[in-house]
Amino acid sequence: MTTCPCPCCRQPVAALDVETLIEDRGITGLPAAMLRAVWDGRGHRVPTERLFDVIWADDPNGGPSPSSMYLRTRRAHQYLNEALAGSGVSVVRVRGGWRLRLG
Repeated sequence: MTTCPCPCCRQPVAALDVETLIEDRGITGLPAAMLRAVWDGRGHRVPTERLFDVIWADDPNGGPSPSSMYLRTRRAHQYLNEALAGSGVSVVRVRGGWRLRLG
C-alpha cells in the first residue's frame, strides 16, 4: 500500500500498489508483466497489441509468433486471475484488449 491524495479532499489515503500486490501474491514472469501493463491503463482498455509490445519489449526477436503470443497471454490471464482471487483485483478481457477491474 502507498498513500496518494484523495481527488476530492486532497487528504492522504491508502492506495493499492501493483508492486506490493505482485510481491504479496507471488506473481512472476508473464502474468506479472501483464498485470503491470493493464494496471498502467488505469481502468481503460489496453489494446492487445499494446500488451504484446510491453510484455515482449526486451525480446531481441520481438517475441514469439502472434499465435503463440495469444496463447501465452490467455494462459497468463487465467493464472493471473487465480493468483488474484480474493484480492478485489482482476483483469478482464474486453473487445480488442484487456482492462483492470477493482472491487
